[in-house]
Amino acid sequence: MPKISIIVPLYNAEQFLDKCINSILDQSFKDFECILVNDGSTDQSERICKKYEKEDLRIRYIVKENGGVSTARNAGLDAALGEFVNFVDADDWLDKQYLDVLLHTQEKQDADLTICEFSNIKEKGKSEQRSVFPEDFFMVNGEAYEIVLEKILWNHRKQRLSVPYCKLYRRRIIEHFHIRFSEKVPLGEDTLFNLTYLQYIKRFSYLHKSLYNRLIHTESAINKFHPDIFDNMGNFYQEYSELKTKYAWSSKAEIHFVMQGLIANIIRFYFAQDDYKKSGHEMNREYYEFLNQPLIRKLWKEVHLSDCADWKEFINVFCVKTHLFHLLVRLYKCRK
Repeated sequence: MPKISIIVPLYNAEQFLDKCINSILDQSFKDFECILVNDGSTDQSERICKKYEKEDLRIRYIVKENGGVSTARNAGLDAALGEFVNFVDADDWLDKQYLDVLLHTQEKQDADLTICEFSNIKEKGKSEQRSVFPEDFFMVNGEAYEIVLEKILWNHRKQRLSVPYCKLYRRRIIEHFHIRFSEKVPLGEDTLFNLTYLQYIKRFSYLHKSLYNRLIHTESAINKFHPDIFDNMGNFYQEYSELKTKYAWSSKAEIHFVMQGLIANIIRFYFAQDDYKKSGHEMNREYYEFLNQPLIRKLWKEVHLSDCADWKEFINVFCVKTHLFHLLVRLYKCRK
């Protein structure tokens, strides 16, 4: 059995696949399987995957009907054989020592979850390293749980650790508790997955070292317009609320998470106004209706101006609570 199962979900990724797969095959640590999950691509992705499958026995290729990234990751989890699981996005690439360093840290600390930092690489080549903890961090048996939970949700630098990449998961935990990505939530499914996984770990390690390269481009999920954003957000907060009840979450980390998540989606929604082809008045009405749904209203009531970490956060929350969405977007543009 391989030590690590690397799961790569992909959809129409022909222009990125060679760089991604070669960075995996070029790892200094060799005992792994790479599961390429084709989520119904219509470009040349299948040809590329089959080429690598023939050339290297560590490559396993799965093709399925298009169902979204969650279904692809879940298909990879169902097929995985390794002791540990690692996710890589098809448009990203790894440093050569990526697996070696993650596994060495995991074995040294006997960690159930090991995370490294990553770098955002923009299309013009500009690199931005995202640091969460100022140094290597280690947690045992729930020690400093609030700190880790805050970083998983949303930290003071507005950088989530909710993403599935740059992490080494213990597959035994995933399978024993049957943890999977929600297939009803196209945005935020990774947050729900990590929050669930976090409930069952005893030891956590964080490396203050960037080993994963994340490409930011126009087709990145975060930059795409989602016309059904309100349905997506509603599904996300419904599942989040169920987890909150199940695990009795009550920390300020969740309050900030609800607050910042809603604000981020407001900004994303308004910047997509040209794609949405609706007037500002119509958009205001739709967002107002969304915020007044019973579940969203209940979550939003937990957010108080006194919980804000700084004046910027205070203004953001004030704008949402008073429905000054246009002012929020104008302030965001000015800050940019």
